[in-house]
Order: sequence, then C-alpha cells, then structure tokens
Amino acid sequence: EQDQKKHSVHIRIEVNILYGIPVPEKAVEIQNKIVEEITKFTGLHVACVHVVFKILLLKEPTKYTVNNEFTVKEDS
Repeated sequence: EQDQKKHSVHIRIEVNILYGIPVPEKAVEIQNKIVEEITKFTGLHVACVHVVFKILLLKEPTKYTVNNEFTVKEDS
C-alpha cells in the first residue's frame, strides 16, 4: 500500500517457515531485507513491513495411508 503524500509504502508479506527456525529472528531478517531492497530500487520510504507466517513446514515428509497402502507425501 502506497502513501502518495508521504512517498512511503506499507508492505504485508505472507511466508512459510520451516519448523525449528526462530520466528522473531526470521521476521526481523525479512523486514530488514525488504526495506533495503524496496528503498534501493524505488527510493520510497518503507513505513512498515508486516510479516505473516502462514504455514509451518516440517523437515520430514508427511506420512499417511490411502487404501491401506503406505504413502509418503512430500511437503512443498
């Protein structure tokens, strides 16, 4: 969302995260990188970056059965 009067933007980003990664540290890392890149490419001031973690990804494939057969479903 861009504020035309203040030449600034508000950004909301949705990401998935791998289980075991510290969420607060990753959020700060994402925020800093987005601010740096948006400012570098557009010259706009980034007023805020709201990071939403949508899905927690598991390191190992999810296992389930279909018709009594063992199947492994890879998380993507």
